[in-house]
Amino acid sequence: MLLIAAALSAVAVAPAEAKFNTKKSIWGPVTVDGQSAFPIYKDLGVGIYSIALDWSKVASGTTKPSGDLTDPNNPAYTWPDSLTDAVSAATTAGIKVNIEITKVPLWARSSRYCATNRGCQPTDPADYARFATAAAKRYPVVHLWMVWGEPNRQANFFGYQKADWRASTLTDAQAQGPRAYARLLDAAYGALHAPSLPGSSQNQVIGGNTEPAGDIMPGAWIKYMKLKDTKTGKYTKAPRIDMYGHNVFPMSQRKPVLNPIPSSHNLIDFSDLQRLHTLVDTQLAKPAGKSTIKLFLSEICIPTGPNDGEFQYWVQADPAKDRVDNQVSWINSAFAAVNANSWIHSMGWIHLKDVPQSKYVTDYNKAHPTKKIVDPYATQSGLFFADGTKKPGYTAFQNG
Repeated sequence: MLLIAAALSAVAVAPAEAKFNTKKSIWGPVTVDGQSAFPIYKDLGVGIYSIALDWSKVASGTTKPSGDLTDPNNPAYTWPDSLTDAVSAATTAGIKVNIEITKVPLWARSSRYCATNRGCQPTDPADYARFATAAAKRYPVVHLWMVWGEPNRQANFFGYQKADWRASTLTDAQAQGPRAYARLLDAAYGALHAPSLPGSSQNQVIGGNTEPAGDIMPGAWIKYMKLKDTKTGKYTKAPRIDMYGHNVFPMSQRKPVLNPIPSSHNLIDFSDLQRLHTLVDTQLAKPAGKSTIKLFLSEICIPTGPNDGEFQYWVQADPAKDRVDNQVSWINSAFAAVNANSWIHSMGWIHLKDVPQSKYVTDYNKAHPTKKIVDPYATQSGLFFADGTKKPGYTAFQNG
């Protein structure tokens, strides 16, 4: 939108006013209206920019490529210009980059019948690890590496059975998910920390990356995220990890504070972070020389209205304020908790700008008031309104 374009021009020449915070992270587009979005991220005071790397597109094809798959110059690889541009722009702006490696090429999939390339598991974790090595060589300034996203959702990591939300014990068919993920994580960790890889001592591998609910709830996922002990034959060995990633959408519909009362239905959202931290430290192996496993809060957003196709929660109306003002209050509350606790590494916002309902959905709902549908692509969780003007939440995030 023109208003965002104007904002880009303004922040490019205005003196820095944002509160820069290494704990402040964001997922967002590389460009907005044809211009780099990084002046916006710098204006927001962002310390980390997160972006996904699609393995299935870089190493596309139906057969496994030949040659050295740890070499970023392998002819089989086609690296995305957008990621190269993002890493360059972020580095120039003094912003660190977190890369999530996700999606599986057809030749590396555990099943040709899984729903999407994002949902498939790699047949061999070593293939994923080799690609991670190539990516680290391709982007040597990047030292934050995320292994997959929300694998406790079947749609993202196909191949295991769903568990009841009350389950604390999983069947073998259910446990296949976290166990397969543990192998993937451990293989990636070994590759990204290999002494032969330049800069490996600076790398931090972010694992788990669960969502608050899921087809296996986070508590059970963490408990069963184990490798098989070769001596005993039992799944008791924790995979190697630097930080535990978790999305903290406030699905309990409570203001983001560290709440002593657990969320219902075994949810682990923002209010449950102290319990998550204890669970992670108890169930997983701490990195060498570290007293704790820090939490990398990968994603959070706070929709300002109910017409959101992605989330079924939004800030509640207040008699004295509208939902937009309440977004400010919730952002302030979340950053207060994040900034006050050293065991929280960072918190990442998703959705830079609102996306309105499509005309089709709007027209349908007008014609069918008792059978309304939700546009799955609509969102009201941006820091900009759909018309390109800033929400008050923009300034709240800026000051976080």
